[in-house]
Amino acid sequence: MKDEDLDFNNKKVIVYSDKDPFFIDDRTMEIDKMNKKISNLNEIFKDLSSIVEKQKMKVENIESKSEESTKNTYLGIDELRNAEMKLKSFLCPIL
Repeated sequence: MKDEDLDFNNKKVIVYSDKDPFFIDDRTMEIDKMNKKISNLNEIFKDLSSIVEKQKMKVENIESKSEESTKNTYLGIDELRNAEMKLKSFLCPIL
C-alpha cells in the first residue's frame, strides 16, 4: 500500500510504509540480492587468494633459480680466471 506518490525532477517516487507487506517483500528481496552479491564477491576473493598463492610459489622458485644462476656465474668466472692463470704459467716458460 502506497503512502504517497512524489515527483522529484520528473521522476515518480513511490513511498511505502515500512508496515506494508510489499515494502517488506521488496526489502527482503533486495537484501537477498545483496547477500548473493557479497557471497559471489567472497568466492572471487577466495579464488584470487588461491591464484596468488600458486603464483607466489612459482615466483619464489624463479627467485631461487635466479640466485643459483648468479652464484654459478661467479663460480664460472673464478674457474675461468684460474684456468687463465694456469695457462699463463704453463705458457710463460715456453715463451
